[in-house]
Amino acid sequence: MSFGAVSSSSLSSAAAAQRRDLLISQLHTAVDLDAFWKASLQLLSEWVPHHSCSLLYGIIDQHTLNSRHHMPGPRADRRSVSNLDIVHGFLARHPGVQLYTFRDVVSEDPSAQERQQAQQSRHHAAWEDFVHLAFWDGHRPDAVLSVRRERAQGPFTAAEIALLRELHPVIEAGLQRLRRLADERSQHLSIKRFLAEVPVPVLFLNANLRLIYASREGYAAAAEWNHGRAAARQLDPRRAFELPPAIADACRELGADLDGQRHRRVPHPERRDLTARLQIDTPGSSPWSRPVYRVLFLTDRSIDDVPLSANPGVLPLLQRLTPNERRVALLVTEGCHNRDIATRLGKSPRTVECQLTEIYRKLGVRNRVQLTRALA
Repeated sequence: MSFGAVSSSSLSSAAAAQRRDLLISQLHTAVDLDAFWKASLQLLSEWVPHHSCSLLYGIIDQHTLNSRHHMPGPRADRRSVSNLDIVHGFLARHPGVQLYTFRDVVSEDPSAQERQQAQQSRHHAAWEDFVHLAFWDGHRPDAVLSVRRERAQGPFTAAEIALLRELHPVIEAGLQRLRRLADERSQHLSIKRFLAEVPVPVLFLNANLRLIYASREGYAAAAEWNHGRAAARQLDPRRAFELPPAIADACRELGADLDGQRHRRVPHPERRDLTARLQIDTPGSSPWSRPVYRVLFLTDRSIDDVPLSANPGVLPLLQRLTPNERRVALLVTEGCHNRDIATRLGKSPRTVECQLTEIYRKLGVRNRVQLTRALA
């Protein structure tokens, strides 16, 4: 058939297929649960008419789970089903099943209809049938997408069930991607929290020299590099952050080094007492892996003259303290009195006294002498 002879129905089918592919691509590219759920709803709304639908995910057991619900139209204010009571036995008997209907459940367990009626009574729901897509973590159901219909909408057609079956691997891949992203965010947050507890002036930069993470002391050290110690004390180092030009230039040179040098020292262009150690890391062996730059400022004092250096053996003790408590504790080890500490840190002597009492409690010491010995 020539192009000019293509029928309007063929063109309509091609346009429909293109539209469906577009909606599926949105599932592929969703980077958070909100975007993923929105893309799923749009696809289902256009291709599988329904009374309501739910995504039950992060299942710990059959009765404790998280959920997203959608009930279009005037029913939107009604409560939606958020458990798997009706299908608990069916899933236990069919580990790994990917798609099943309410009729499949009832055919094995007629009492499921009684549980359906009880559930509808509790939730004021009126669904007649459902199709479930189940996603598994080994022999444990990890998520279920439930698409429900009321009696007036009629049964699911073979074409609709085929489409839902076709969507199963797409949705499964999306859920796995979201779980990986959530794991990565959780791990990144855990690392950030750990680093925040360690008095180390450090920056982490991506391949484009954009800041990934900076410790509190790292922000302060960058401010001192750019503005000098006196001026840096008057700034909010986080708000005023700018990567020092000398360090940025050294990162670019290190990234372009064909000999494979992984680290170098970067002196401040004007001050001999300021130096940074730059290291380049390439996590993993993937061809898409891009370098991460680590900048460690080699200084033993913060911009407010609080000591930063510490014997590695005392770091576990310092990690028990908040950043403010840590600064007070380290100044005590230098022999500073409460009034001196208050003046240096811009606090009241009463605040310093209260913080010191809390420091003693956390570290299991009774006085300044024991504290100094513990952190020596």
